[in-house]
Amino acid sequence: MKKIIYLLLILNLGLLSCVDDASVRVMPEFNCKDTKVNLAKAAGSSVTSLLYTNVGQVVAQYQAEWLSVDVNAKSVIYTALTQNDGEDARSTVVKLTCGSYTVEVTVTQDSKEPDLSLKVGQSVDDGIGMIFWVDPSDKMVGKAVSVKRQGGNPFEASVMSHNALSTVNGYANTALFTASAANDAVAYCQSLGEGWYLPARDELWELFDVYNGIGHADPDFASVVPDKLTEVEKAARAAFDKMLTDLQGDVINEAAGSGNGESYWSSTENAAGDKAYWVRFGKSGADAGNKTATNRFVRCMRTIGDYTYPEEPATLTVAPNPVTLEGANEAEANVTLTSNKSVFSVVLADDSWLSYTISGTTVTFKAKSKNTTGNIRTTIATITAGTGAAAKAVEATVNQNVAAEGDASLELSTNTVTITPDAVAKSEVITMISDETEFAINITDESWVKAYVDVTNKTLYFWTLSPNLNSSNRVTTATVTAGSGANAPKQEVTITQRGLLSSEFAVGQVIADNGSLKGGIVFWVDGTNRGKAKIMSLDRENLAWSTAGSPASTGVDLSGDDGYTNTMALAALPNASEMPAIKFCMDKGTGWYWSGRKDLEQMFETYNGTTVANATNNNPNAITDFEKANRAAWDQVVSNAGGTIMNEAASSSTGDTYWACREASNGVNGFYVRFGKPISWSSATSKKSSLRYIRAVRSISK
Repeated sequence: MKKIIYLLLILNLGLLSCVDDASVRVMPEFNCKDTKVNLAKAAGSSVTSLLYTNVGQVVAQYQAEWLSVDVNAKSVIYTALTQNDGEDARSTVVKLTCGSYTVEVTVTQDSKEPDLSLKVGQSVDDGIGMIFWVDPSDKMVGKAVSVKRQGGNPFEASVMSHNALSTVNGYANTALFTASAANDAVAYCQSLGEGWYLPARDELWELFDVYNGIGHADPDFASVVPDKLTEVEKAARAAFDKMLTDLQGDVINEAAGSGNGESYWSSTENAAGDKAYWVRFGKSGADAGNKTATNRFVRCMRTIGDYTYPEEPATLTVAPNPVTLEGANEAEANVTLTSNKSVFSVVLADDSWLSYTISGTTVTFKAKSKNTTGNIRTTIATITAGTGAAAKAVEATVNQNVAAEGDASLELSTNTVTITPDAVAKSEVITMISDETEFAINITDESWVKAYVDVTNKTLYFWTLSPNLNSSNRVTTATVTAGSGANAPKQEVTITQRGLLSSEFAVGQVIADNGSLKGGIVFWVDGTNRGKAKIMSLDRENLAWSTAGSPASTGVDLSGDDGYTNTMALAALPNASEMPAIKFCMDKGTGWYWSGRKDLEQMFETYNGTTVANATNNNPNAITDFEKANRAAWDQVVSNAGGTIMNEAASSSTGDTYWACREASNGVNGFYVRFGKPISWSSATSKKSSLRYIRAVRSISK
């Protein structure tokens, strides 16, 4: 209780001390949050500092022209008017006054960031080296060359191979010299400190290009003695030498301007290891020299920053070159690739007669055909080792000799074929055994038979254009020629289409009208009993499946295959008149019916020359040549009989469709078969009200 009384007494005394002229004020009257403010270097950088006062206006006083101060009763806004481009930060003091109260605020603007990028001519490693190249994409990465050089010593005193074969990575080469003598070139570089190495050959070329001002690979470059250099090159060399001497270094080339000049050892050895490459810096040049020579100099290099050495350039030799194949088809010849790369590619200037395969370091060239041109044929194979900028390409000449007389051969699996009396009937397949890839077929009588050659599989078959309705066979011969030229081998094939027996029918045979019973054309013959067949009407009609206003299911269980049974069932319905196909078919006489699925698919197979499953699933203009020819042949048979062909639609369209006497499960759609681009049965449904063709069918027998 006593402690509480004392606390209240202290608080009352505090309140009485703040009483002035009958008013109460809370201390302090002026409070500024920050007394130190830091601005970024950029113009417009700004900082807002909070303050509080209950006295009156706040005034800011300062003398810096680069600063703006905006003050009110609640905050102070400090803004840099200009960028600080100085090396050091700049500061000023802002005096904030409110009545009798004053606060001093130190405002500092940062300096610009120091430029740490590398520059050509910059000293590194306490004067040991000088930057001569800076990566244009990363200024913190570069290469330095030693300002001093060593001369008068051999490459190495005891000659040995170190397998230092890189032309671009002197650091890796130098690491292979593990027991250098004191005066060896590598030892001098290693003595300069960590990271210093004897440059590879192409690294010296990089130094030469910077020193010379015009690169040695530049089209305008010429290798001449220093006295005959262009003014641009002389100026570049003088400027580079001055950068070296300004750092108490040695110039690159002290030799007389009329001479070839001085050369420098690289760390790149030849394959044998008894020589090392040097690069000359007077009159440019490079070669491999004896390691014991003492007339060359050493300059060392080191990389700065996150430097990545380029990929080792590819080496490539091709042997033999040129390479020659014999004249026969499929003649082969190999070339061997010697390279430091394992990835190879080949481009043939002419691949019409030549192919290739790559296996490891072997390229095998193979003739696609026999050379019967009478002249050696030649092409260029560009063989490339590696990829990208490091790749190397070599052009190899590939020749094929002229085939010797009598080299070609041709055998057939059979020289006689017999075909049924049907139109568009195929013979058995004949296999052509030959090293040729070109075949010609000449048929004596092409009025009723054609040939089809599959060059890829070297097979041949014949097919008929019309039925043989005579009782006697018709026979012709075909001459098969392999290759070309006067000595090309030939074989003859005897083609027989047997005569029609009185007990059988033939596809393409026209069945004439018999009084009121309309005739048609045979499109299918039973393979086991040729006395049974089906004919289709020569005409067709574009009709709706149903003309009912709202077609519905017929309620009849329609078979997918039996068109006759379906037709009879539909004809017995009270609303049969709403199915115009029934009348179209039955008006042709007894036995005629609306074609079912099986009937239409048999028609299509005769028309297309293949089974439905093997038909090309494309529009007519994109099917196989054989299918096109077979369709044309069947259309000609139908047309010659006075009928309408199967598909009159444009070849670029999906083609004409025919209604089958079968309805879909929903009763609203009917099934159809398409005679342009085939369509699966499950997908071939459409509303019954749409128009599609009808072709009538009748079964016949003897």
